[in-house]
Amino acid sequence: MPSKNWRPFYQGKSLVEVKIEQLLGVFDPKDIYLSCDTEVRSEVAIEYGIQFVLRDSILAADETPWAQAVTGIIDSIPCSIEEDILWAEVTSPLFNEYSGLVAAWSRNKQDHDSLLTVNEVKEFLINEKGRAVNFNYGHWHCRSQDLEPLYSMEATFIMAKKNILEFNYPVGVKPYLFVLRDRSVEIDTLAEFELAQQLYTQKKKHEVD
Repeated sequence: MPSKNWRPFYQGKSLVEVKIEQLLGVFDPKDIYLSCDTEVRSEVAIEYGIQFVLRDSILAADETPWAQAVTGIIDSIPCSIEEDILWAEVTSPLFNEYSGLVAAWSRNKQDHDSLLTVNEVKEFLINEKGRAVNFNYGHWHCRSQDLEPLYSMEATFIMAKKNILEFNYPVGVKPYLFVLRDRSVEIDTLAEFELAQQLYTQKKKHEVD
């Protein structure tokens, strides 16, 4: 979906602006970095008083592997190698649990090398060959409440910059799983954009009421 991050999403604000405002509710502006491959977008960073990092166009190309793009962007952030990096996806406007995320990381970072947001999946999953993935057919078919939970990976993480560069990936060998209270919507298509737009508008209305 072309220019999805910058088209009007809520009250004339783009997904980028919505995410910046969410982050400003938790973090100091000097600690928030907007990475973009278009210099003109630095005006948005200036407007909000946050930092801007011009992204190498190679990292924004569709053919560049996601892990390589993320690692390259993290490497360009002018912070200490020891600093923890929180990656916030603008395409997940419904996710705004950043204070809880930081608190969970503070409590668990001694025993884990990274934090990853996930959705819990307790459904009967079947692969394309019709084989049961997390349950058994026949007499062994369990109740849904007895299913061992699986987790779908979301796109928000926390990890030390040095570890991201070492692993060339933003998730380590012992991640802490931060289970989302509400399932998020990752925007990639127009239909997903419109669905997230409706859900976000309803959410904001309920906050006012």
